[in-house]
Amino acid sequence: MKHGIAPHEQEQIAFTVGAAKHIEAELPTVYSRTLALHLSDGKKLSTQKIAYMNTWGAEYALRAARDKVAGNGGLISEDCIRDEHKKIQKILKESRPASPELREFQAEMADLAKPL
Repeated sequence: MKHGIAPHEQEQIAFTVGAAKHIEAELPTVYSRTLALHLSDGKKLSTQKIAYMNTWGAEYALRAARDKVAGNGGLISEDCIRDEHKKIQKILKESRPASPELREFQAEMADLAKPL
């Protein structure tokens, strides 16, 4: 995507991240991105990595993980719980800032992964 701004002009730009539609059982998606502004003089300004999680399906995923940890079956494996916890930990270490939703999801996943 490219958007030009004339010299000495100011403009605000907004980005929408994520899908416009979802299905009920969809798993949450984590987006980790940097934003860069390429200036007309060739310089570049970049942000640190920013992490965001859409919350669609987060409760569904956590409920499946809770069921598995409680010994009630569940549609998720113990390995998957551990792996997802590790992936989110890595993203949080690399990204500043991270969305509150991602931090809350990670906290619950950490609690669920402890006994495994």
